[in-house]
Amino acid sequence: MRSCVALLLCLVAFVTVSIAQNTQPEPVGPQSLRQQYAHMKSDLDVINGFRMVKLYEMDQLWRVVEDSLKVKRAAINRGELLVKTQAAEIDSLKQQVARAENAKQELVSNVANINAYGMTFSKEGFVTFVTTVIIGLLVLAAALFVISRMAFKSSRESKKVSDDLYKEFEDYKHVAVEKNIKLSRELQSLKNRMAELKIA
Repeated sequence: MRSCVALLLCLVAFVTVSIAQNTQPEPVGPQSLRQQYAHMKSDLDVINGFRMVKLYEMDQLWRVVEDSLKVKRAAINRGELLVKTQAAEIDSLKQQVARAENAKQELVSNVANINAYGMTFSKEGFVTFVTTVIIGLLVLAAALFVISRMAFKSSRESKKVSDDLYKEFEDYKHVAVEKNIKLSRELQSLKNRMAELKIA
């Protein structure tokens, strides 16, 4: 009887050791989907040459897959929302930059130009024009004064003086027209330069 008990104890110990060596340890901690799939494949039962998947393991894997997909979709949705938010911020910043650029160009234009009688002139052109007009008016006033003095002195020479004045006026008019053309060309070239600077 002792030998039967000893034999039985040896047999139980041998079976316990062999079962302990054949069983795979349960994974500890979270596993990836690939690890769970590999574990499910290795834990299959073979019946009549077919591998059988345990339904509860497949359902558990499917729940894990759905949870993973939900997490990924939520992350994608958050990323898309972030992209939309940042795109809106970029658009608003672009509008602010455009407004600042327009304000800067308007300020530069206001510094470089003078508005008179609803028209915009460059400062140099306006000063030249006003100076020319004032000098022209002074010359014209002086010429009229001289003419009136001469008319009082001699009625005979009035025709001669009138002809001389007419000739002088025509010369002045020709010079003024030439100056006006020159000034308008300079003004146009300045406008072209300003347009090039605005474009650049």
